[in-house]
Amino acid sequence: MRMTSLLAAGLTLLLCAGTAGHAAAAPVAQAGCAGNMLVNADFEGGSRKTESEGTSLSSAVSNGWSPWFVRGDATFNREPEFKVEQVRIGGDAARIRSGGQSMKWFTTWGTHTAGIYQRVAVRPGTALTFSIHGMVYTGEDDGWDPASNTFLSDPYKPGNYLIAAGIDPTGAVPAMGSAPPATVVWSPGTMTYDQWVRLTVSAIARSGFVTVYAKGQPEWSVKHNDSFWEDACLQIGTLGDVAASGGQGAIVAPPPSAAVAGAALSGEAAAGAGVGASAVGGAPAAAAAAPVVAAVAPPVPAPSRTGAALAQPQRSWWARGPNRGRPIPH
Repeated sequence: MRMTSLLAAGLTLLLCAGTAGHAAAAPVAQAGCAGNMLVNADFEGGSRKTESEGTSLSSAVSNGWSPWFVRGDATFNREPEFKVEQVRIGGDAARIRSGGQSMKWFTTWGTHTAGIYQRVAVRPGTALTFSIHGMVYTGEDDGWDPASNTFLSDPYKPGNYLIAAGIDPTGAVPAMGSAPPATVVWSPGTMTYDQWVRLTVSAIARSGFVTVYAKGQPEWSVKHNDSFWEDACLQIGTLGDVAASGGQGAIVAPPPSAAVAGAALSGEAAAGAGVGASAVGGAPAAAAAAPVVAAVAPPVPAPSRTGAALAQPQRSWWARGPNRGRPIPH
């Protein structure tokens, strides 16, 4: 009888452990995001190795989320390494917005077009707003800043690293090694460094699922091209509804034309946003009837070595590395 009880207990433990992986838990309450529909939205939950999903052996991604990247060569659109930044094992506390963990992906001396996504069941026709906070560390210089106890981005030789958030109202997901579908509606991109920026986009579900995306895309293959991600939120309602109820971010008009997801990004300023921004993809013409709005909230201030706005690259020539002899774009 005792042996039978022990075997039953062991089987129970194994079954519990088997349910604690990628097919994770139900959404939990998150401060500032009532009714959040996402799993592990704050990235404080568990994580898993993702080589079985098509990444390199060194990558790991927060449970509830899946990695994606555009497969290029050794320098341009190289596969990034995905990892969970964890303070408890020596992670950089300056790259954590809340709790003790953030999601991260990066390349060294290489560019990437990459990110994470999560697919969520919804009722067709539901208006939804997705937001996520991103922070970028980029440049050729290591730039240690004792005041903030971390490395800061190089203001003279940055990687022109843009970040954006997206919703696919059809619920489509990308094949590993490919860009997200052209049906994704993207927020404006921002090129703000070493500060948390809230990226927000709204769309109306066109099927029983939507897929939310975070995207990082540096232009130059500098030494450091890292992005960190925190506190995602998917709520019912348009961006206007969320803003009216106390959400952040100014509403801006959707871009007049949409580039295919994964195309090169520009750094044109979005009207009213106050940061560098561009259209980074969107729904095809057939979906134009669905109301879509997007916004970038003002960044959270952070210390700077120079006091200059790191989002505005200055005229300079590369001093070292694979970009030697190439001018920084205007």
